[in-house]
Amino acid sequence: MADTTRGDFPDIYCSDCKKRGTTFRHNGRLVPEGEIADLCFFCWQMRATNYANGKKAEPLGIKPPGEPKEFEKKAFTVKTQSGSIYKFGIPNETGERTISHNVKNLKFDNCEILLLKTGEDMWLRQEDKFWQTTRVVSITPIE
Repeated sequence: MADTTRGDFPDIYCSDCKKRGTTFRHNGRLVPEGEIADLCFFCWQMRATNYANGKKAEPLGIKPPGEPKEFEKKAFTVKTQSGSIYKFGIPNETGERTISHNVKNLKFDNCEILLLKTGEDMWLRQEDKFWQTTRVVSITPIE
């Protein structure tokens, strides 16, 4: 019997981040034994990466890392390995930030930061879409 079902489940909440809209239902090695998890694309990726790196399955309900604490209430600029420069505004009451790119039109004006860490790919969520960039080179506060 397969341990993973993949599909589009827009009304199911993610077992980890608690956001609505999942892609995977899983009861295998990525979750604790005996558990069944509904996971969004990002949370699935994080669990799969952790498993590939030899980490034990964490309990359900882990939250995305987000941004470093020192930037939680500040605007900042992010430069990635590809040379892209992203500007983020101060988060609103729901935690979303305005975003702009130095060259291209992103087709969205605000997003939630799921993972922002120097040396790793940046992950963003805009409604039900996920965006992954190349590795973060620098994060600089905007004064």
